[in-house]
Amino acid sequence: MAAGPPAYHRLMITAVHTLVYAAGEGTAVTIEPGTELWRAGDPADHVMLALSGRIDCVTTDETQRFTLGAGEAVGLLDALALVPRWYDATAATRVVGLRFSMATLLDILEDDPETAVAALVHLAQATARLVDAVASPAPSGPV
Repeated sequence: MAAGPPAYHRLMITAVHTLVYAAGEGTAVTIEPGTELWRAGDPADHVMLALSGRIDCVTTDETQRFTLGAGEAVGLLDALALVPRWYDATAATRVVGLRFSMATLLDILEDDPETAVAALVHLAQATARLVDAVASPAPSGPV
């Protein structure tokens, strides 16, 4: 009996399938540098899959700073938790992405279990990166 494709190959196929499926459901957005995506406290009613560009994020008290970019599901953690945004997000460069309402995102995940598993893996990895970033002290003084 021949073995199936390696796990990383199956994950890549899932990612491509997800992107093709999601592209038809999302809204294409282009965000110019300096534009706010949201402020801390805003409703977390959508997620954006960043395709290119860089988004600078900072908490209101400026103790936590991090950058998100291509391949990131921007705003996923707070949107899935059904809590308000916990940081300000501003386009540092021109950002191109796909914006999804939470209802659309949940429909996509419900319709495709492989996509849901891949999304959970992505969420766990993103959470681990955020935990590492939060554990690092914010730079002090002018950068």
